Amino acid sequence: MVVASAEGDVTFDGRLSAKGDFMCGTVTYHSGATFPMMAQKRPSSYRSQHQAERTR
Repeated sequence: MVVASAEGDVTFDGRLSAKGDFMCGTVTYHSGATFPMMAQKRPSSYRSQHQAERTR
């Protein structure tokens, strides 16, 4: 994944879990600095319009 920033691209090279609930890998900043990264999906409180209408 590549994210553009004013200073240059920031890249993430890693893997997404089979369930899609977390990813882990390495982030490389525009300066060349690299850091390990792990991100986990939070439970969502979002309700679609269809879900909201069903609860009325």
